[in-house]
Amino acid sequence: MTFEQFKRKFDVATNFLEYYSCISSIKHYLITHDIRNDNPVHHNTTTAFTMMSTAPKGTKIFYNTFVQKIELPNPCKNWELKLGKSIEWDKVFKITKKISEVRLKWFQMKINYRIMVNNVMLKEMGVLSSDKCSFCNQSRDSVYHYLWDCNHTRSFWKNFETHLKNVCRHCDRLNLSDSLILFGCDTNVRTDSVFDFIVLCAKFFVYKCRYTKTKPLFQVFLQDLTFRYKIEEFCHKTDMTYVKFQQGWLPYMDLINS
Repeated sequence: MTFEQFKRKFDVATNFLEYYSCISSIKHYLITHDIRNDNPVHHNTTTAFTMMSTAPKGTKIFYNTFVQKIELPNPCKNWELKLGKSIEWDKVFKITKKISEVRLKWFQMKINYRIMVNNVMLKEMGVLSSDKCSFCNQSRDSVYHYLWDCNHTRSFWKNFETHLKNVCRHCDRLNLSDSLILFGCDTNVRTDSVFDFIVLCAKFFVYKCRYTKTKPLFQVFLQDLTFRYKIEEFCHKTDMTYVKFQQGWLPYMDLINS
């Protein structure tokens, strides 16, 4: 009998899982005791259920299929090829998901999926006549170049790292890397949410300077960061989470006040 037929005939309060568990137990008993039923009665079942019920190891084969390692998207593969190392993408997208401001979250997503506009794309579209970097005007433009590899950007990150080491004691062993700047994480590097926010703001500052065609100066960024801090402070006061906000920013207050 089918499950519905069984319930209607015997009026037993059971469920689908218990019903088929009993059937499986009976089949197992028949097999282990070598009992043969010469006149078996079968009812119509779905192909999926037949495959699952007749599988030699139960549903393990289906479970393994669902939990198997998912292949990385092409943008992630290309980033790893560009950087020459593996990236903890689960951690990258976990950090991205926690970004509260929509504009900053979309900015980071465009970096992750390599859809950030650069001068090479704009030249191919006929918008610009040159595909050179807007900062140095020498190297071929790319997201990796103007956010990390350009001489002007390198100078910005060097000043950023030096200043952070000087004013924040817990950052005395900080060493910035391309993956830490681009994705907010790196191997054997542990960060907190406030540090992730500061790096994200610094990265977005460099991105804005590129559009205005001005050099990314660290002192100008400090003013921008102080302004953003005040906005975050006001938002947390409004949301009644100011104490948690203060605790998170406490190690970085010398950076804000510098």
